[in-house]
Amino acid sequence: FSASIVYAFGVGVQIISLVIGVVAYCKPRIKTHSVFALAFVFQVVAGISMVVALVLFPVSFESDFLRQFCGERADYYYRGLCSLDWSLFVAMVATACSLYLPALAIFSMNVSDGLRAHICC
Repeated sequence: FSASIVYAFGVGVQIISLVIGVVAYCKPRIKTHSVFALAFVFQVVAGISMVVALVLFPVSFESDFLRQFCGERADYYYRGLCSLDWSLFVAMVATACSLYLPALAIFSMNVSDGLRAHICC
């Protein structure tokens, strides 16, 4: 259960970063280094929290709540009667993509400097 909360926090921070990016795109005056740096920090925090959630996920099989559904033999790395199906793999791919986003924020910051130099001068 705690892994779900930590992962949801990471997704929420990613959504906040997305909103900041859309606002910065729609308002060209605020397209500065601080917006890209803020997006970078938010995306790094989101990526770290998503990785922590994926590491915490096996710990949830030790809880009494999950043992009600998965059976008494459920343990850290033994799922018992439960199956993971595709949800864990989608979470892994989403986490990998979110770890790539801070690099895009830095790249966007550098590209915007180059574009600004060509457009303004």
